[in-house]
Amino acid sequence: MLRTIPFAFALLAIGGTKLSTNYTADHAVRVTLESEFSIETTSFEMTRDGEPVQGGFGGGGGTETARKVVHVDKWTGVENGKPTKVERAFETLEQKSVMRFGDQEREMASDSPLAGVTLELSAGEDGEVEVKVKEGDTPAQDVALQHHRLQLALDALLPDGEKEAGAKWDLDKDALRRVLLTDVSPALFPPPEQTDDAGGGPGGRRGGGRMRGGSSGRLFDIAEWEGKATYTGDEEHDGVHCAVIEIEAEAEGEMPDMPRGGRRGGDMFAPEIVVAFGPKYEAKLEGKLFYSLADKRPLALELEGTVEIVTDEDREGRDGGTMHISSTQEGKFEQKLTISKAE
Repeated sequence: MLRTIPFAFALLAIGGTKLSTNYTADHAVRVTLESEFSIETTSFEMTRDGEPVQGGFGGGGGTETARKVVHVDKWTGVENGKPTKVERAFETLEQKSVMRFGDQEREMASDSPLAGVTLELSAGEDGEVEVKVKEGDTPAQDVALQHHRLQLALDALLPDGEKEAGAKWDLDKDALRRVLLTDVSPALFPPPEQTDDAGGGPGGRRGGGRMRGGSSGRLFDIAEWEGKATYTGDEEHDGVHCAVIEIEAEAEGEMPDMPRGGRRGGDMFAPEIVVAFGPKYEAKLEGKLFYSLADKRPLALELEGTVEIVTDEDREGRDGGTMHISSTQEGKFEQKLTISKAE
């Protein structure tokens, strides 16, 4: 005896899975991002007119940076499945670095004017996001109220429409910048105003102290990323049934020159020695995105990456002659971003 399968269930059986965030009014989630980046100079040589230069920068230096960002998003307005108004409360905003040069070490930290602040984000005209301070002190820096988005950052990795296991789609530079939070870094950790007594005059501090985090994540921000996402199937993650999306991305190019005269801040992915010389870089990322099939939203992202920065340039010396600089730096990057229900 033949059994009739309802048409709707037949479509479900042969169709794909819609991997998009289901926004619900008055629903709140906690977003937690933790990342670590370390880079060290594995080789460094400097010559003047073919003769080795003693002293100078030296080799063997390195930088280690850790960042933690925690905020709670409550969607107070939703239309056609998309958020139109969000209350975003920043609970934790931390960024710390340790820089090593031979036997010298310097610790730095970034302050954020958004720590303890709740913002109200609203959809404005022409896709613009209107930002107001709902609770806490209004930041002195205008940039702290810019670059914010209504959607979750991990939405940038999700595809349009339904997808079956094995489906692939492209990821562009903007999507990866959102996931790494480099697009909003100037707002989270804006640079303080420069003062002549900031340690040696204009141009930054010397010794330990605070980081000028305005261009934090410089290399990962300017990198010309090209990536691919692959829906590999379903599996359990932290007890939750999830669709698994594998992420691969890479970039290569040349970092823009910066003015001489010292480092322009405690940049998370911009080593102090190299950024002054416009080096070439290669960067790779890979990881997994876990999408909760029950909650219909991203659950977690785990990323790992590597960076290589190579400088091989000739420059005119201050007193004439030709300076040749050759260096290689190698780095590792880890990031974990989780989204959980908030009370």
